Amino acid sequence: MNAKKILGMVLSLGVLALSVPSAPAQEISAERARIRELETQVLELQRRVGDRPALCSSLTEAQRNAVAVGYQCQTSHGAIFERVVREGFGIAWQDTANGVIWSDEIGRFTNSCWDENGIVVDSAATRVCVEHHGVLPLRADFEQGEAHGFREVLPNMAGRYFWASSVHPGASNFAFGYFGVHGVHGVRYLSYRNDYSGLHSVRCVARD
Repeated sequence: MNAKKILGMVLSLGVLALSVPSAPAQEISAERARIRELETQVLELQRRVGDRPALCSSLTEAQRNAVAVGYQCQTSHGAIFERVVREGFGIAWQDTANGVIWSDEIGRFTNSCWDENGIVVDSAATRVCVEHHGVLPLRADFEQGEAHGFREVLPNMAGRYFWASSVHPGASNFAFGYFGVHGVHGVRYLSYRNDYSGLHSVRCVARD
């Protein structure tokens, strides 16, 4: 039941209670209790409507960057992101669905090194994330972020290619990269870079 319908019922019951002075006191008391219950429901619905996060896409990137810590917005995918503070992360947002915190772009670094079990364990890209109190995202982090609409939230996405710590299962000299303009649509944009040691953008994640 929406707020307008409940409010209409409140008013109708209020008029009824006031217009029947000869009604037994017990009935009047019950009607008044019902009115108070409906008023409480109206206030709760109004609170929920007021608390509904704005669409992230309704704000410009500059406006999102300037919001206060604790501000929440909702993506077109239905996910809610919250502006948070984490040391070394700059303008950071947390995906409230899975708790992952995304940093701003940290800079451009190489990602060439040995890998273990398909994960880059020590490169300029992974080290800088550790220095910023996070880790280099996995391919799965980017895929889930894309599914939740994080391109509508995070700053400095367009025109950048971001390193992930995942490498190709059959060719360890190919590391996964995420293209911040087109994002991920199936596997079309899930490209493994042959220039494994090339300079590309880095942003970090935290999962605590």
